[in-house]
Amino acid sequence: MSRALTQQHKVVNRYLLTRGCVSKQELEDEYKAISETYPGRIRVGNGKTVIEQIIHDINRFMSFMNASIVLYDYELTDTRYYAYQLAIDCTVDNTDDLVTKHSINLPLNQLKLFHKILDLALMNKGLITKNAIYALNDKLSEESSKNCNNTNTNSKNKNIINDETLHELITFVCKKHYLYKLKAEDVDGKEGKEDASDHDVNYCIGPRSCVGLQTYIENKVQTCEDLRECPICLTTILGYGFKCPYDNCQSGIYHSKCIVEISKSDKKCVACQKQWQFDPTTRIGLLSDPKLSLDIIHSVFQNNNNNHNQNQNNESDADNDDDSNSEQSANRLSRNSRKRSRSGNQSQIAPTTKRRRLVINDDSDEETE
Repeated sequence: MSRALTQQHKVVNRYLLTRGCVSKQELEDEYKAISETYPGRIRVGNGKTVIEQIIHDINRFMSFMNASIVLYDYELTDTRYYAYQLAIDCTVDNTDDLVTKHSINLPLNQLKLFHKILDLALMNKGLITKNAIYALNDKLSEESSKNCNNTNTNSKNKNIINDETLHELITFVCKKHYLYKLKAEDVDGKEGKEDASDHDVNYCIGPRSCVGLQTYIENKVQTCEDLRECPICLTTILGYGFKCPYDNCQSGIYHSKCIVEISKSDKKCVACQKQWQFDPTTRIGLLSDPKLSLDIIHSVFQNNNNNHNQNQNNESDADNDDDSNSEQSANRLSRNSRKRSRSGNQSQIAPTTKRRRLVINDDSDEETE
């Protein structure tokens, strides 16, 4: 039976729209305040909790909008998040638009930088350092200056982000859960205080990026060698998990929850079929060193240049096809023009030419002129 959305549904939906991504515990705590302000009873079925039923009802009403609220397990912090996910056409080859649709609060120059930050992190299994982000911004500013040599100074400065603005951008994407700021124990496995140096901070792709930019990330799996899908659940692994230690095993990378399930039955890699002589759950951790992101910044611009050159080649091929078609059309027009010219000359000569008319009589084969 169809349920109408109550005021509680609407407030919860508005809260999620405003935040974009919240932990399950945070939403449950917020719902307590909402239910006190807007009292009412939510009919719950199929063993769902009240929050699960509210999300289910909201998703049912939003189905025509190709949008839904997803519950995502972020393994790095062992936390479950509710986040909005839009259904995006995967056949549209425009990755910049995929980022734009989920980062509408960013100015264009910051959006371009965030796009590069995301690409760089994905090239290092979802991990990046603050040093790498600042170096990436310097490189992007340098490229922007080169491209604006023939323009005025104001247009140059418009595309360059200073350190203060960059700090605000990093704060924003962390607050909105696009990036997750790693703690000291996340990196070295030992509890301790944060690094003294502000630029030694490390980040991982956050839960909102994993949900809201899922299509973008899945597209990157096809072109980025360092991104892998878990052979158990067939979804992309970012930042945290278990990697098969055998050198010739490139695809044996697992989510922590998936490797826990494997270890219960058989300690054998699904990808290379080799037996592990240890408990794989004891080796779950970061899949790469975040500091490696500083060494592969050039790859981000190299890939963009390759894509740009490929687009130019495609445009050149299209132009050549257009030129060829235009040339063929011109040749046809020229031939038709010559034909019309000859026909015109013949029509002028025709009156002075004696035509022979053939008349066939029914009764004889005699020809008459």
